[in-house]
Amino acid sequence: MSEAERKVYMREYRKQHREHLLAMNRAWWKKHGWKQNAIRRGQYRNNPDYRAAELARKRKEREHHG
Repeated sequence: MSEAERKVYMREYRKQHREHLLAMNRAWWKKHGWKQNAIRRGQYRNNPDYRAAELARKRKEREHHG
C-alpha cells in the first residue's frame, strides 16, 4: 500500500468508525488523563517557554470564545 493509498484508506476508516474511535479516546483519557496532566504541570512549572506558549494559547482561546 502506497502512502497516498494509506491516506485515503485511513480517511475512510476514520469516517466510518468515528463514534467507536471517539469512545476509545474518551476511555483512554478517563484512565490516563491524570498522568498527562501531571506531565503538563511539570512542564508548566519548569519550562518558561512552555508556560508562555500555554498562556498565549489560553488567552487566544478566551478571546476567540469570549
